[in-house]
Formats: sequence, structure tokens, C-alpha cells
Amino acid sequence: MYENIGENLKLLRQRRKPEYSQREVAEKLKVNRNTYAKYEQGKLVPPVWFLYEVARFYRIDFFDLVFGRIEGNEEE
Repeated sequence: MYENIGENLKLLRQRRKPEYSQREVAEKLKVNRNTYAKYEQGKLVPPVWFLYEVARFYRIDFFDLVFGRIEGNEEE
């Protein structure tokens, strides 16, 4: 169910121009950078409140973030 969350987090961060660093995203979402890195790597499953904040931050659908696959070449 959560296979793509870490990959989606990384793709969302990297597709921004200029690309966000993990530290920048972690600060904006009010989590520790090491924790955020573990979310991206799939070592930790992010809590629902965090995923909701990510969806709001990137202006994407919550269900696309959690259950879908974010395309790496999308432009906003």
C-alpha cells in the first residue's frame, strides 16, 4: 500500500525548480531532516498528518501521494 510514498516524496522535492534540499522541505514541513530522509528512503512510514501536510505543500491530491505514483517529469 505504501510502496511509492518515499519515491513520491523524493520526486516531488526534486522536480521543483530550483530543486529543494531535504533540509528545506523538512524545515517547511516542521520535521527533523533525518526523519524526512528516512521517509524518502522508505525506512519509516510517515504519519497521516505529515502526508496531509505534504499534499497541501505541493498542492497535490492526498490520495495521489499515498496510493498513486508521481511522475518525475511533470512540470507545474
